Amino acid sequence: MGAGCGLHLFGQWVQHSHDSQAEGRVVCFDALRQVFDPHVCQFVLTRSFCQLKLTDIASSSASWRHVMLKQIGLLCGVVAGPLFMLVLLIQGAVRDGYDPIRHAGSSLELGSRLGWIQQANFLLAGVLMIVFALALPGALRERGRQPAWGSLLVALWGAGLIGAGVFLDDPVSGYPPGTPALTVPPTLHGDLHGKISLVGFLALAVACFVFARRFAGWGEGRWARYSALSGILFSIGFVLFVAASLQVNGLVEVGGLIQRLTVGIGWLWLMLLAIHFIRMPGGLLRVGGNWAARQHP
Repeated sequence: MGAGCGLHLFGQWVQHSHDSQAEGRVVCFDALRQVFDPHVCQFVLTRSFCQLKLTDIASSSASWRHVMLKQIGLLCGVVAGPLFMLVLLIQGAVRDGYDPIRHAGSSLELGSRLGWIQQANFLLAGVLMIVFALALPGALRERGRQPAWGSLLVALWGAGLIGAGVFLDDPVSGYPPGTPALTVPPTLHGDLHGKISLVGFLALAVACFVFARRFAGWGEGRWARYSALSGILFSIGFVLFVAASLQVNGLVEVGGLIQRLTVGIGWLWLMLLAIHFIRMPGGLLRVGGNWAARQHP
């Protein structure tokens, strides 16, 4: 009975000891072999080490899942913009009666049985942006910064895109053909489309400046300047596009072009931001050797 109790306590001690005490465990094991049956001692030691190994594997698997989810989120930030712009440009080029230089991208939701494509484009881009925003806090913590506002603002941009896909815009600037230049008063869904989109545009503009400040604090001057410049150009472009939508002469004729350039500036910044966080030194844990090295320094 005493020997069994001693072996049980020995097994518990092996299971909860730190790896740095491995040498002491071996010494103790050699001493116990002189008192107890060596075969029984070997079984207890082996079982305890196996339990420790299984615990390590479970912990590593959880870390691996966390890394993969973060990588997927950042990759969503990389692909969302190019995919959105590709679908937008293709539709604008092939839609009958639609002038991509004059007409807004939201107008592609109207005037055709294929309007659902642009709706889906808005929805997909919005979901990808929200997933990207969920991955940003982890990437920011790798820099020792608390992700208070940046990720939230990116999520609001994504929510604005989803709102633009759910609520159709009113006809504007003569599209669909035969409709007035401006719908007055706006319909309920058109009004919601405009207001939700406004929140999204403002959120992305502010996000550029928030990250510019953060990059300046991290000593990354080029990224700070690029983020600030993107925020300025995006804001100016948005103001000009709103003026074009209100049928201001000299702008209404190029309203669609202004919108595409403005949105392109924002999407480019988001894509490069995601790539930056994927590639940053000491940031994302990488698949393969780098990840293993971080797990077992």
